[in-house]
Amino acid sequence: DKPAFVGRDALLRTAALPDERRLFGFRMDGPAPLEGSVIRAADGPHAGEVVGHVTSSWDSPLFGHAVLMGWQKRLPHADVVEIDGRVAQVSAMPFYDPEGSRARA
Repeated sequence: DKPAFVGRDALLRTAALPDERRLFGFRMDGPAPLEGSVIRAADGPHAGEVVGHVTSSWDSPLFGHAVLMGWQKRLPHADVVEIDGRVAQVSAMPFYDPEGSRARA
């Protein structure tokens, strides 16, 4: 047990919360959706159900598609969700080009 420090109480409260959601990365074609957009399950038993929201999004000229992050419920989920009526794929984070091939093109 550590002695008192600034932020200790906030950390203890956060640690006591249930682990109900997780930060995911997504990619999609077309323009990036607005931050705050609703994430819906695209298929399965939760199809159409709101499962999260977009926290940040931007169009990436490096990758040639929109990349975004959002909180999503910890449900058994597919690799595809629906955002603003469009399909988005769950993507590994951080977003990067491991071989650096696009930067050298």
